[in-house]
Amino acid sequence: MKSYRSIRDPDKEDHGIIVKDIKEYDRRMKTIQSRIKEAEMLGIGTSEWEKIAARTVYLAKGSTVGTDKEGKQVTIHTIKQSRSKEGNLVFDIGADVWEKKDEETQ
Repeated sequence: MKSYRSIRDPDKEDHGIIVKDIKEYDRRMKTIQSRIKEAEMLGIGTSEWEKIAARTVYLAKGSTVGTDKEGKQVTIHTIKQSRSKEGNLVFDIGADVWEKKDEETQ
């Protein structure tokens, strides 16, 4: 017996979701991971939750990870999480590298 239902519409394509910031992404992933663990404990399928976790997430406000001595900074704007064939967690992170310009050259 199937313990979950899925509704599929072939005319719609999933382009991901937008979250407010990296903290909202973290809360979302913690919730999804807890649901996957619950499904594993109950012995029901986790594929639907894994598909939800694998959706591309766009950050409405990019998260700056660091700035080096030369003034370059890295800002994350897209995160996608999935599992490899071996069962390892894989992250695909989209980031921009910004370089500060001198005030005199602007």
